[in-house]
Formats: sequence, structure tokens, C-alpha cells
Amino acid sequence: MKKMTLIILLLVMTSHQSMAKNSWGLSAGVNMSRFSDVSSELKPGFHLGLVRERMLNDNSALEYGLIATSKRTLLKEKTRGWAGWGNDVFLWDIDVNIIYLQLPILYKKYLPVYNDQIFFSVGPVFSLGVSDQSQNNQVRFLYRDSGAFNSKFDYTVLYENELFYPVLNSSVGFEASVGVKLKHIALKLFGNYDFTRVTEIAETSIKKKFMTFGILMTRYF
Repeated sequence: MKKMTLIILLLVMTSHQSMAKNSWGLSAGVNMSRFSDVSSELKPGFHLGLVRERMLNDNSALEYGLIATSKRTLLKEKTRGWAGWGNDVFLWDIDVNIIYLQLPILYKKYLPVYNDQIFFSVGPVFSLGVSDQSQNNQVRFLYRDSGAFNSKFDYTVLYENELFYPVLNSSVGFEASVGVKLKHIALKLFGNYDFTRVTEIAETSIKKKFMTFGILMTRYF
């Protein structure tokens, strides 16, 4: 999957270089991420990269590029059983922060309003995890479930980061956005959803997917 992502990137980025309406752009922005199906809190991340807009006709384009992005969230999850502890119940508290290298391939449509300045875009996003910056891993032992007897405890044990295993491999997601382009500057709001799981915590059922929202500004040349 990693080789396929790199091949797609090279083919797309090097094709159709001679078209006059094509343009390169520098993109920067911020995002907020959380897991799609578990209790987690939004935390800010960044977007930074290079994009290319290839015009297909007067009002539609193909936009692709190479984007570095961080996805952060504060995970709070209860699990039953961990590392041979049977039915004991634990509360995980982890500041998740993973850096990705992304290849978006988006169909972009300029709408016939306000001099074709309003646009929307949709398409797949291929991601490659390159760095795990997660920290403050905590596991709280809530209580022991032993049939008719529940022995409750409340203490926190700190562990090293090796308990949190980010899946630093390729993943596939979908992005949709809407924005406005004024001359050489575009501003858009986007949403991104990962179809494949991106994190895994040791010996638990915590295997989650990111859902990300953000704002991105691009300067075209």
C-alpha cells in the first residue's frame, strides 16, 4: 500500500505539466479531530503542503497534492479486560497526536455564481502515518468484576508510550469541502473521514478512525 501511494503521487504530480491553466499552490491551515465512534475530545492540529490544480474545463478541475497534517484528539475510553486482567474495567486517557503525509485527489467544481468564485470539491485521500507524537498515556483501574462481588478501586497508573500503538501505515479516507477563490487565494472549509482504522491500543478493543474538520487557505501561482 505504501508503494502504491507513492506511485500514484508520482504519476499525478508529473502529468499534464504543459497546460496553461494549471497552477501550483501553497496550502496552510488548522483542523480539529476526534474519533468517529468513541468518546473523545476535539484538539487542534495543522495542515501544510503543496497542491496542484489542473483545469479540466472552464469550471471544473482536478486538485491533488502532498499535505503534512497532524491529527489530535483526547481519547477517553473504558475497556473490560486488558493484558490478562480478565473482567477488570479500565479507563484509558490518552492525548493522541499522529502526523500524516496525505495525498488528496479531489474533483473540484466552480459554481456559476459570484463570477465562478464559489466551489466545492470531493474525493479520496490517501494517508501515510509518519510520526507518533502521542503523550500523557494514563490507565485508571476502575473496579474489579468478580461475579457477585465488585471491589472498587480508584487510582491512576502511568505507563510509557509503548502501550499506545498507532498504526503508522497507509489508510484511505474521503474528503468534502466548500470554499471561495478570489484571484490567486482560495479559502475552504473541509471535512475528512478515515475508512480504515488508524490507532490500536495494546491488548484492547480500541481500534478507531479519525473524523477531521478544518479550514485551509491556498495561495496559487
